[in-house]
Amino acid sequence: MSLYDEKLIQYNFGAMKWTWDDDAVKSKIVTENVASVLVNKMNRLQEETKTMLMVASCLGANFRKSVVVE
Repeated sequence: MSLYDEKLIQYNFGAMKWTWDDDAVKSKIVTENVASVLVNKMNRLQEETKTMLMVASCLGANFRKSVVVE
């Protein structure tokens, strides 16, 4: 989860700037590696999106969107 997702930082539209609690952000211990962060985010995707990504992964690094959607 990101700092934004955990509500540790937020955008203050009235002041038009980002705000955060320094102590809360500093106390957050980041122990996850990039792969586990990616897996966590992918697990939160809708099932239809996950299926589309699985199909796309079989097509290689480049593909046309129309091939995956059909």
